[in-house]
Amino acid sequence: MIIDIEEQQECNTLILNNDIIKLIINTKEYAKLRSVSIANTEPIKRIINMTAPELNVRNYTFLRVWSDFSIFMLSSDLKIVRSYVLKQLWKEDKVYSINSVEPIYNRLESFCQENKIAYERIIHRENGFLPIVIEYDLGVCKDCHCFLLGVNDGKYRYQELFNQLFDTVLYFYRQFREGNFKHQRVHYFSTEKMSKEHRYYDLSSTFSPYDELKEEYCLTNKNIDYIKLIALGMSASQIANTLNRSLKTVEKSVDAIRYKFRFDNRQQLDVFLQMFYKSKVKEHILLKKMY
Repeated sequence: MIIDIEEQQECNTLILNNDIIKLIINTKEYAKLRSVSIANTEPIKRIINMTAPELNVRNYTFLRVWSDFSIFMLSSDLKIVRSYVLKQLWKEDKVYSINSVEPIYNRLESFCQENKIAYERIIHRENGFLPIVIEYDLGVCKDCHCFLLGVNDGKYRYQELFNQLFDTVLYFYRQFREGNFKHQRVHYFSTEKMSKEHRYYDLSSTFSPYDELKEEYCLTNKNIDYIKLIALGMSASQIANTLNRSLKTVEKSVDAIRYKFRFDNRQQLDVFLQMFYKSKVKEHILLKKMY
């Protein structure tokens, strides 16, 4: 693996007080992560590039972020991740702010000018120009789907990009099994360091529109916890694993929610919730354009 001289110097002098850094520069662990990452992310890249070749996806990275400042990560190109980590760009990257969930945005907007230039340098090496992030609030954590596109910013609108990318996000959840990767969960900050060093520590802005359904369908907060995962098409076993609940409890809860919506089967509930979510994202994007 080739990295530039500046990054090698940073790697040699960096104080190893961070699990992410330890993982990235540990050759054996890095190779293991690379193998698992490619198996889970390359199909996403391939599907998008076959159906929407104009997007020219250069990299796809999945991040799951928990409130204790730990993450799980998969990426189709860990060279980009390695460079990003050694530059310590996560200190002002919105994806690591657990209380900030934005349905879609340009990752470059996170950075100050100096670090924006540093990040652009990293992605330009891979012929990437537009880093789009789709985030989703799972209640117990947040997921970030990071797509590096080989197109210029001015050519595409957020709504168009969301429509093209969200279906592959749903596909990801159909084949992803978190339980297979729990040993690879790492911490990127202590609470104390996060509050002192992360640019967006105090940012609180979570897009999660399902509360709007509460009154009309007599839903409880616990119902909403399930709905967030049902809308992704997660199986009952996936939901049980994510929420740390028994399979029997999940199955009964999903059936109770389906009954409240008066749907005949789980598939109808899934489609309704996904269409509802997409409509709310559209409203959100239009509202942001007004300001």
